Amino acid sequence: MRNWCTRACWAFVFALTFLAFLLVAVSTPWFGISQSSDDMDGFILFYWQGACNQFEIKDKQSSNNCTQWDDFHSTLPKETFMVSVGLTIGASALACAFCVLILFGLLVPVSAFRLHRLLCGMTKWFAFCFGLLAFLVGIAGWAVFIDFPHALSAAGYCNAPHTWWCDTFVGSASSGNMKYVWGPSSAWIFAVIAGAPALVAMLLTVLVTPMFGHTGRYL
Repeated sequence: MRNWCTRACWAFVFALTFLAFLLVAVSTPWFGISQSSDDMDGFILFYWQGACNQFEIKDKQSSNNCTQWDDFHSTLPKETFMVSVGLTIGASALACAFCVLILFGLLVPVSAFRLHRLLCGMTKWFAFCFGLLAFLVGIAGWAVFIDFPHALSAAGYCNAPHTWWCDTFVGSASSGNMKYVWGPSSAWIFAVIAGAPALVAMLLTVLVTPMFGHTGRYL
């Protein structure tokens, strides 16, 4: 029976985790603003379509609406958001190629042997390069988004004197009985932590030792 507890196997597991985190980043909100008081709770989340608001009042009344990106006074928030998401999608595509190369180039014996010959014994290095590119593009995606508050400021999204979330990327403040909390949401967080399994996957990929011959296996 084939032993699956190999470096190549664990590299594939961590590469899949990397890919999964990036896909979560693509499909969930990137930034949020929470507002709360004694009689009202609300939040604003920035999705693909723009800023979606949801407010709930203690007497069960609620309101929901979305401001489309094209309705902002500047295109800068949309451009910043789309560049970040676009880079994350690109990183996801590269991470998918990283997973495929590990699976068929290092794990499945028949295809691994053929790719080993086709790529002149450099299969793991090709996989590593795809992983490294995905890692770097992923970093670029979440790094660009740090400038999102300035994009909101350019669009006039903050009304004086409450310009907090147009000045800093993360923080909290209060005005009267109203409390505000703002910062990156789940997508940005997953995009950042995706780098951890990516680094582990790349390290394990480099440490894989080809054992061709009678077994056609990688360790």
